[in-house]
Amino acid sequence: MALNADKYNEAVKAWGSTARTQLQATGTAMSITHRANSPSKGESLKKIKDKYGSDNAGFINKVIFSTINRSLIYTSAGAGKGRGGNKGSRWIDKYGSRKSTNAGSLGKAGTGGRTAKPFIDTTLNGSNGVEALADIVAIHQVDAIIENIYVK
Repeated sequence: MALNADKYNEAVKAWGSTARTQLQATGTAMSITHRANSPSKGESLKKIKDKYGSDNAGFINKVIFSTINRSLIYTSAGAGKGRGGNKGSRWIDKYGSRKSTNAGSLGKAGTGGRTAKPFIDTTLNGSNGVEALADIVAIHQVDAIIENIYVK
């Protein structure tokens, strides 16, 4: 008997859905809100979705949290206008111009009015985070191994 793909995938999807909800709840608890003057049309936290990738045998081999806007990544690090990280970054704006972090703002993330709100790390490192997913994978693989021992 082999690892049951349906049962395994169902357990991983249940974890992914719970983790997405937890990401959103943790972000809300850390006071991440949609500003009235934001160029975005809606709340970024509510747009987070859970998606899954599968191998050729049909087993989920990756969990993807999509639609996490850059602004949420900045918020989680305490970065923003005038408060860059230690390394900075480069990007291309909507007009096709190359941009980079101003050298004067390097290392200022998490200071002043921009406190870090690490909702992603808090969720994934928490009790229901990545370790819980690892337990799901281990339990389903152990069940398949034990069933193979008994069969043979």
